[in-house]
Amino acid sequence: MQAGQQLTQAIRLTRPLTSGAMGSGVWVAEHAALRTQVAVKFLDVSQAKDPDLSMRFRQEARAAAQLKNPHVAQILGHGISEEGEPYIVTELLEGETLQSRLLRLGPRPLTEVTRIVTQAAKALGQAHRFGVFHGEIRPETLLLLDVEGEPFVKVIDFGLARPPCIDSTRSIATPGQLAAASYLSPEQLDGARQPDQQADLWALSVVVYEALTGRPPFRTDQVSGLIIAVETSAFARPSTLRRGLPEAIDVWIARALQRQPEARFSSARELAETFEQASGATVRATEPESGASISSRPTARSVPPTPDSRPGLGGPPSWSGGSLMSGPLSTALGASALGDRERGPESRRLAVSVTDDSPRSRLGPVPREAQELQVKEGRVSLVRGHIVKLGTEAIVCPADEKLSPGFDGVSQAIHRAAGPELAEMATRIGPCAQGNAEITGAGRLPAPIRNVIHAVGPLFQASREPECAALLRRVVEVSLQRAEQYGVRSVAFPGMSTSYGYPIEKAAPVLLEAAVEHLQRPTSTIRHIVFALLTDVSFQVFTQALGALSRKRS
Repeated sequence: MQAGQQLTQAIRLTRPLTSGAMGSGVWVAEHAALRTQVAVKFLDVSQAKDPDLSMRFRQEARAAAQLKNPHVAQILGHGISEEGEPYIVTELLEGETLQSRLLRLGPRPLTEVTRIVTQAAKALGQAHRFGVFHGEIRPETLLLLDVEGEPFVKVIDFGLARPPCIDSTRSIATPGQLAAASYLSPEQLDGARQPDQQADLWALSVVVYEALTGRPPFRTDQVSGLIIAVETSAFARPSTLRRGLPEAIDVWIARALQRQPEARFSSARELAETFEQASGATVRATEPESGASISSRPTARSVPPTPDSRPGLGGPPSWSGGSLMSGPLSTALGASALGDRERGPESRRLAVSVTDDSPRSRLGPVPREAQELQVKEGRVSLVRGHIVKLGTEAIVCPADEKLSPGFDGVSQAIHRAAGPELAEMATRIGPCAQGNAEITGAGRLPAPIRNVIHAVGPLFQASREPECAALLRRVVEVSLQRAEQYGVRSVAFPGMSTSYGYPIEKAAPVLLEAAVEHLQRPTSTIRHIVFALLTDVSFQVFTQALGALSRKRS
């Protein structure tokens, strides 16, 4: 190709587009009929020699030209040059790709990522309704224009049929091939099918992860390693790579990158709306709720150890009785119903603040404050709030096999609040296998908390879901047994889903069923099991699971 070349009767090439904003192989051209400049993108000439790929190119280009969406780069025409190179003509856009912005500025603010997701999903949603699938959603195919100081997304390269970027049967690929393959869905890596709606949604989810953390979720230097990483969901939770991200973002990513397509979001709209809700979470898992001031308590409570006790544990004090909540499952309790507990000079109200700032949530209205289910002489309760503020005698802290804090913000916040004593006590106990739990004193945690139960749950693997569910159920039972050994009558669990990379909609019923089964045992001395949930999403999922369990029991 050269400047001045007449591509068609109406289109004359003028210069290569050197900025790279619209990708490589792009020329600026004059369109005589439209009296404007356009962009012409040329594909690899080898693709024109493949009859199947050539037919796909023509079909996809025609279909993509029907898309009329402000977030899709408009396709104005397509064809094959005299040299045999397929090309596509689009509107000429000036901006920078998301890839360029990430390289230039690093991970993007959550508000900016939310805008990008929402706008890209609008483009994909319309395309999918037309039966058009992009197949290569990546940071370099999301073009960001500057409109009044805010990013305006244009999805580019619709209608460009491409051959597979890697051969899943080979163990070696070029760095460029591996980079492209890191956005492929598990089905594409398996070679099972051509790009479809789920492939686009998976790729957009990978882009979201990269935009938030600065790195893709699956990183490897071999094809086989990439396939194994995707197969086993071997990625770090975003909140462990970037401080301050809401717990709900971890939950969203866990669902978006599920191995099975049916476990992911079903549409671009659902994906975007759920992300908007997750990004709007008001309570961050990495910090206690504002005003708690629990991380700076000056002194630890002294508990004389006994010869046969675990570190930091004293004899079991008598249980004072009383309840945090009452009423049927369908009753939404106000903050005043939680009441006060006298704790000497540290007495304070245990109100839990709930803010529903996601009116467009597809999950429906968020219940206020608390839900609970009566089980014989005990209760299982759901509370929207921080675990250390619920007035239970023991709290469960997710941990790894060395009894170190889990990767999620909840366990790290518990350790910060408890002070270094908690880690020292856990270290003295030693390693603990998955599905088990150990109990220690509470360090500097506020009364009435006197014990911390370190629970080592399973890291979720879709291919081993029944085994993971059994281990998750076991860790609940063992945690409650540990509490009973030391006379504890009330225990608070976190949602625990993000702690173990467990999809929340799968974790909630397992955790609740295990809690109910324990309370049903004639020998149980536990009277109150509370699940402390930090986000509207987790609270609603657990509420639905508790309602289903209640109907099942009745």
